[in-house]
Amino acid sequence: MERMERSTREKELSDQRVKSLESSMEAVQAAHLESRFNSELIQRRVQDLEAAVAVERTGQQEAQCSLELLRAKFREVERAYGLERDRGDGTERALERLQAEYKQYKSEQDVALETERITTSDLSGRLEEEKRRHADTLSLLQQAATRQRDREEAFGNCLEQIREMVQQHRNTDCSPPAKHDGSRSPSTEVLQLLKTTLDSYQHRLGETEKQVRDLMLASERLQEENQALRQLTSDQSRQMEESRQVTVKLEEEVTRLRQESSDWATQSRVLQAELQKEREREREDRVAEVQKITEHYQEESKACLSFLYRVYQRLLAGCVLLDQPHSILGSFTWAELCDVISEQVDQLTSDLLKANDKIAKLQSVCEKKSACVRELQRSQECVLFRLEESVRRREEAWSSQHTQAVTQLQNELQVTHTLISRSRLSLQPRRRSELSQQNAAER
Repeated sequence: MERMERSTREKELSDQRVKSLESSMEAVQAAHLESRFNSELIQRRVQDLEAAVAVERTGQQEAQCSLELLRAKFREVERAYGLERDRGDGTERALERLQAEYKQYKSEQDVALETERITTSDLSGRLEEEKRRHADTLSLLQQAATRQRDREEAFGNCLEQIREMVQQHRNTDCSPPAKHDGSRSPSTEVLQLLKTTLDSYQHRLGETEKQVRDLMLASERLQEENQALRQLTSDQSRQMEESRQVTVKLEEEVTRLRQESSDWATQSRVLQAELQKEREREREDRVAEVQKITEHYQEESKACLSFLYRVYQRLLAGCVLLDQPHSILGSFTWAELCDVISEQVDQLTSDLLKANDKIAKLQSVCEKKSACVRELQRSQECVLFRLEESVRRREEAWSSQHTQAVTQLQNELQVTHTLISRSRLSLQPRRRSELSQQNAAER
């Protein structure tokens, strides 16, 4: 009886222990399910964070593309401005060259005109001198002609007198001839005198004709020189007219080039104003983009801090007590929350290991007690054996699942830590670049 009572008590104790073991197993399974649920939540949140990071990267790429487009447009505007400036410089250089050529040509034309004027004045003086000489020669010719007429008249009168005298002499010769005393007769002397006079007159007439021919040749030569001077004067006048027309054309070209230069200067000023407006617009767009990125980053930081705080609450209390802990978010940073969550995960891992040790000890105790129970109560061996087998299978499955969950959780935590560190490292250069861009924009 005592043995039966003892066996009954031991059986009750073993039943209680089995029940407590089953309750502890259920609690461990519930904790495992909760940890698995939390790990799934963490994984989903990590996926959400990855999606948010991808969206942010896409936004950054779009902002970078828009910035590159703006830079390309700015470079095109600068290149167009450089081309217009080079074209304006070329036009100014061409204008200066044309002005220098115009000044040089004008000075050369002035020198040529002065030389032509001096030559024309000299030729005019020579022409006046030749005209005066020609007038003198004409007056001499007129005097010579007058003398010639006078001489011809005198010669005619003389011939008439001689004819009369000869006629008279003939009339007187009809008388008987006088005695020749051996001396020369008066008619002979007159004839001789007439011959001498006629010879002298003929000689003078030849000299006069020769002088007249010389004067005519000189007059023709003076007329030719006068014609040459007139031709030279007309050529000089034509050259002066051509040079005046060229000067007018050059002045029109200079006026046109000055107008083009002023137009280019106006266009360059307009382009400079447009470039300044484009720079101001780009600076405003950049400031607005930086403001948007900063606000988005602050929102993401707040969301990440809120998520980490929820994870910390789930790890600490098993549920979310406060959705938006403003005060705690204000007092804890990202690194502090990550450290706290890491510590909590380490604590849970150590508690899980301790629970595994306790389970192993309980399993050994259960095995010892099961041997006693088999000895005391053979009727319940099959039940206890099946119970132990089921418990063992559950424990093995749970341990394997738990090990897998712990391994998966550790891997996910490592991935989370890696992503967090990467995001932190990627955010630091972006913060620096944003701060540098903001400082550059403020400057």
